[in-house]
Amino acid sequence: DPELEKHLKAAEGARKARNRLKQLAEAQAALKIDPKATRARFLMGEALLETGDVANGCKYLRQAKRVGEARTILASGRCPAD
Repeated sequence: DPELEKHLKAAEGARKARNRLKQLAEAQAALKIDPKATRARFLMGEALLETGDVANGCKYLRQAKRVGEARTILASGRCPAD
């Protein structure tokens, strides 16, 4: 879906720029298009975690375990154990 890809690309750009609010907004827009989008779940989780919402951030990261970066964050100890 081109619209999904547009939002994912924008979220990735915001991530690189460390603009967490834009990363959240774009990841959320991607999830509205495809609620199962694993990359969008990772981007949402990472942004939430970075903005201090550990509970919700870790929830999204756990749902995105197929993404290597999500597994790395989960293994780092930043998220409480299940």
